[in-house]
Amino acid sequence: MNIMAIEELMPVLQACVAPCVVISGVGLLLLAMTNRLARPIDRVRVLCRQISEAKEGEKDYLAEQIKIFLRRAAFLRTAIGMSVASIFFVAVMILLLFVTFVFDVRVNGALEILFGVSIICLVTSLAYLLADVFLTLRSLQNETRKRAGIEL
Repeated sequence: MNIMAIEELMPVLQACVAPCVVISGVGLLLLAMTNRLARPIDRVRVLCRQISEAKEGEKDYLAEQIKIFLRRAAFLRTAIGMSVASIFFVAVMILLLFVTFVFDVRVNGALEILFGVSIICLVTSLAYLLADVFLTLRSLQNETRKRAGIEL
């Protein structure tokens, strides 16, 4: 590659920096979400063992806790899926930037659409993460009400 081609490549590389930052940021969110997912999975396993040995009145409480943890896991699964989709669309956008440069192909509006879809996926992911946080608080309220008699 000669010097002129490298100089022509620089604007494309500069245009790829922002999407790479998005990938990095969403990747960190993804790490946090996968770590959060481990908690309800582990708790459901423990509660399932406890429910088989519990007294009748306790079984209803444990079943309610299991339902909350399963909903949390489902919300986190959706949040993780949306985050992965966001990263995917940004990666495709970067690929299109290079295709545009290498093959001198015009992709009218495709980059903007990909970026928009990526941001929509990210916002959706964050909404599901927030729903998980709310369910976590609900589970804590149930626990404090049942175990300590404290109503929040």
